[in-house]
Amino acid sequence: MLFRSSVALDGDTAIVASSQDAVNGAATAGAAYAMVRTGTTWCLQTRFFARDPAPADRFGWSVAVSGMRAIVGAPRKAGPVPFGNPNEGQAYTYEVDRNLLANGELCTCAGECASGLCVDSVCCNEIGRAHV
Repeated sequence: MLFRSSVALDGDTAIVASSQDAVNGAATAGAAYAMVRTGTTWCLQTRFFARDPAPADRFGWSVAVSGMRAIVGAPRKAGPVPFGNPNEGQAYTYEVDRNLLANGELCTCAGECASGLCVDSVCCNEIGRAHV
């Protein structure tokens, strides 16, 4: 993954795009990544891509975010068959899901946990103890 397209930031939510990413075997279809900040830590929340990725769509060429809503542009996306133009382009809207993990659930960073603590890949109330 090489981030080289666009970035949008609103408060504790960032959308970082890579319009060159391969998706489901489609080269340069593109993807966007929602990152959420908790305290001073940024966590990858989810990866977005077009529901029908195709080579050279360039999904993620442009992004915008407001609160937990994101818009991602794909300027080279073909229009609908049979009347669409080859490089008509499309915009996709998404909700960034901020469902935080409960104590005892597996995590990759503290921003995923309701408690704000991820120790040894488990959400915890306190360092050293996971309450389940």
